[in-house]
Amino acid sequence: MKCYKCNKQIPSVSTVCPYCSAPVDPNYKEQIDFGNIDNTDYDDKHDLKAYIQEPKNRKVIFIGIGTILLVIIIFIALILTMLKSGKDDPKKYFDDTIELVYDYLYDNYLGSNNAFSADYKLKIDVNGTSNEFVGTYERDVKSRIFKLDGTMRDPNEATGGIILDSKDFQFDSYMKDNELYFKSEQLFNNYLHISLPDETGLLTTKTYSLDLLVGGISDALVESMKTVTINKDTTNINYRGVKTNVKKYYFVLDNKGKTKFLTTFYETLIEDANFINEYARINNKSVDDITDILKNRVNDVEFRYSGDSSDKTTFSIYVLKKNIIRYYIEDASEEYETYQLDIKDGKLFFDYAKNSENIISASLLKTDETLNEELTTTYALTFDYGEYVMDIYLELKIKDRPLVKREEINDAYEFGLITEEDKNVLKNNLSYYTSKTDIIDTLSGMFKEKCVVGIECNCEPNKDTCSCLSEGSVITCDKDKVMPIVQNAN
Repeated sequence: MKCYKCNKQIPSVSTVCPYCSAPVDPNYKEQIDFGNIDNTDYDDKHDLKAYIQEPKNRKVIFIGIGTILLVIIIFIALILTMLKSGKDDPKKYFDDTIELVYDYLYDNYLGSNNAFSADYKLKIDVNGTSNEFVGTYERDVKSRIFKLDGTMRDPNEATGGIILDSKDFQFDSYMKDNELYFKSEQLFNNYLHISLPDETGLLTTKTYSLDLLVGGISDALVESMKTVTINKDTTNINYRGVKTNVKKYYFVLDNKGKTKFLTTFYETLIEDANFINEYARINNKSVDDITDILKNRVNDVEFRYSGDSSDKTTFSIYVLKKNIIRYYIEDASEEYETYQLDIKDGKLFFDYAKNSENIISASLLKTDETLNEELTTTYALTFDYGEYVMDIYLELKIKDRPLVKREEINDAYEFGLITEEDKNVLKNNLSYYTSKTDIIDTLSGMFKEKCVVGIECNCEPNKDTCSCLSEGSVITCDKDKVMPIVQNAN
């Protein structure tokens, strides 16, 4: 049968969906269709400055994709660039990777070093068009506060080029829990407020232990690794243009292997009382609820991989003198996909291909420099994707004593309730900096208010919240937002 919420195929024995955790309701058939967002065209009214003109095919949203990739690659870099194994034990190379992921998360997010602040300089070049931002970045993971402010600068300013003065672009952003606020006086007079969805509960739960969650997952992965047979081989590879003789450690998962690996992973979590209790508390569910969800995931794994299939996934690690120099994943499914991460001289090289066609190529170099007891960390990223060539340079001047303060933001404008008139104001102001102003329509559709009077809801008399249907999904809404206010008659 299919889940009414996410529409994925699930085992008939499931009591909740193993994908989205929705309760199974075999009587539910109809899904609500709210139609498409009206992406109204808007004419540009201002000439763009020469140095910030864009190529005709450039997509503004691509900057967001590049930034996300940057974060992912930086995360991988910090974990893997110095990875070594003390002895030539094939399994140890895989276990060390899992352990170092946990160590990195603990050192930077789970332990005492969860507060961080720095002055930054970010330069982004897409197909020869450059923008540069300077500002400050602060985070306090324990208090769940994130702050980012900045000013757009002309990359030619240092060499006496054109300087944007009459229409300088400045912004401030602040996030507490799942409430995000963004303001730029060049675009809009008020803070724009967005409530981010928090399906995991990690953003809104008052206190929790990420250590128990991440530690439980790490332990479960290590246990799962005991179910695989790791093979050892000596091979010759093309390593950054040079034929290199290396040792290769790998394991292959067919349907039977995937079932055993994933079943062990979920069953290990079920036996981890600390993980179960913490995950239940964060999601405001009972221990039995979380246990049932994980048991249903086991049923789903057995259901999904029960048939015969030639699809196999291969995980490989290539080692030169006990140093890991390459991670490689080959997924021989319907769409043949490969992921390759090379490590050379402290630099990372990532390639993703589908059906033997290279889709993404990227490289990253991280450097640290200390001058007058001030630490500066820089990241240089190149990113090729189809017709786009992107260069990103990020410089962080780390502050010794990070101080992240909570802010009170009043009179913020709800972005989900933005009117067509306000959309046009935003588009008009944004057109000075980019011709792709339809991003306002896209974002307003993504963050539009879903809990409004008129949607279909089930509201119990003794609860302050209701279960409602929105665009085919079950969401929780405050009762006073979805039920009309009834005035008492005099």
